[in-house]
Amino acid sequence: MEDNVQVNFKLKDAIARKFGSQICGARRLEIHESKLSRIVHGWDRPSPALLEKPEKELGRSAVKNLKASSGDAR
Repeated sequence: MEDNVQVNFKLKDAIARKFGSQICGARRLEIHESKLSRIVHGWDRPSPALLEKPEKELGRSAVKNLKASSGDAR
């Protein structure tokens, strides 16, 4: 694991507020729950295509810092 890995609390909060839980959010966003968990916890960086639906559902501010670095964290 990298030293600079950080939980994306803004995204985590947006998912919880909109969908009630990360699992329900993953289902609605059509992202596998383990993939969404890796994104939220900073272990994985999603592709721009994968961010389209979360940006539409949760708003640009919840995913904007994910768009800044589009390479994989691993």
